[in-house]
Amino acid sequence: MTKQYPGRWSASVAGTLEPGETYESNIYEEANEELGIEDMKFEIGPKVRVADDYQRFCQFYFVKIDRPADAFVIQGVEVANVKWVKIQDLSRNILEHPDEFTPPMGRYAKILSR
Repeated sequence: MTKQYPGRWSASVAGTLEPGETYESNIYEEANEELGIEDMKFEIGPKVRVADDYQRFCQFYFVKIDRPADAFVIQGVEVANVKWVKIQDLSRNILEHPDEFTPPMGRYAKILSR
């Protein structure tokens, strides 16, 4: 609840690159830190330019995980809750209840539903 947009749903794992860090090293570090995901092989997804005040890029990664949402080891400072949602339901929920999501989630849902 101390992060930007407290109490809203956002991406499962997200991070900002530090000097000398790569997108790939960052996804493994953040996945472990935020959800306790270790020893998984991430597949690279699309890289998109985010048109906001910072003019940054967002690199997506995907991983298939066969475990219930309550089996994740979440870091309470980073993540308050985790749940599985079908991409179609996510897109609909963002449109119907935008105040429950961080602003970037609308863009992310469009990218992931392609």
